[in-house]
Amino acid sequence: MDELELDRSRIYEVGVQISPTLGDEGAQTRFNELKERVVGLGGTILQEGAPERIDLAYPMYQIRENKKATFTEAYFAWFKFELDASLIKTIETELSTDLSIIRHIAFKTVRANTYIPRKSPRRRSERTSDEVVLDEELVAPIVEPIVEEDEIETPSILDKKLDELTANDVE
Repeated sequence: MDELELDRSRIYEVGVQISPTLGDEGAQTRFNELKERVVGLGGTILQEGAPERIDLAYPMYQIRENKKATFTEAYFAWFKFELDASLIKTIETELSTDLSIIRHIAFKTVRANTYIPRKSPRRRSERTSDEVVLDEELVAPIVEPIVEEDEIETPSILDKKLDELTANDVE
């Protein structure tokens, strides 16, 4: 690349929610097509997150063939890429008109790895209402106290010791 190209080249990240009607393989195929489109425009893929089926926080609506489609889950995927700044509008326009994309976001970012992996949340359909998930590191083990017979004191002995302690305070 010459110096002029480097000045116009920017780092972008795109996140998409792909329609669950495509299925696992269809979502992966659509994601690969999006990346290939960026590469076809002269871009370079830097990082990516493969499509993962998620529950949406709230229902999303999309008009398809004059009918309102409601989505409560989607395949979320993302990729970071380098592309000429003048071509990002082309990508955004294609994402906006693609009916297999429920929602998308594209923004300028930095080259450094900003991705922090996290545990994937389980889908609501995989959880039971009675299930409680505990983090084993945060749960203290239950330990039974060990008390020997000699240490067990009767109430009268405790009363005598209490009288001794309080008698010292009065003096």
